[in-house]
Amino acid sequence: MNTPISIEEELNRSGKIVYKIKGHSMYPMLRQEKDLVVIKKNTGIIHPGDVVLYKRAKDNALVLHRVIKINEDHLVIRGDHTLSNEKVHASQIIGLLESYIRNNKAIVCGSLPDKLYRLTVPILRFLYCLKYRIFRYLKKQRNS
Repeated sequence: MNTPISIEEELNRSGKIVYKIKGHSMYPMLRQEKDLVVIKKNTGIIHPGDVVLYKRAKDNALVLHRVIKINEDHLVIRGDHTLSNEKVHASQIIGLLESYIRNNKAIVCGSLPDKLYRLTVPILRFLYCLKYRIFRYLKKQRNS
């Protein structure tokens, strides 16, 4: 009988892992249960705009989010479809997104399609925030 290997163990063993994501925080870049992600082991070289896999301190969950800013003692990260930032220590980063696979086509991080998507992230975030505020306002008006 084979014992299941965790994502973290497989990254340490082989240096790379491919799996389907769960959650909506990186939408529209990554679609839950549809897109595959290729994660490579953390080499310690991280740049703003990179998507990293980190272990969340409060519950040890593995989360895939984008690096927004790098400070001396932590990284500021957030999902493309979330409103709040998180502070993460570099030691929590276990992997980096190397590519993702949609409709049997690999999109490599750093490629032209990926760079074009990264340029749209601030616009998408603004639209998401605007939508959230409008819905919140309308709900408040309806309940008044």
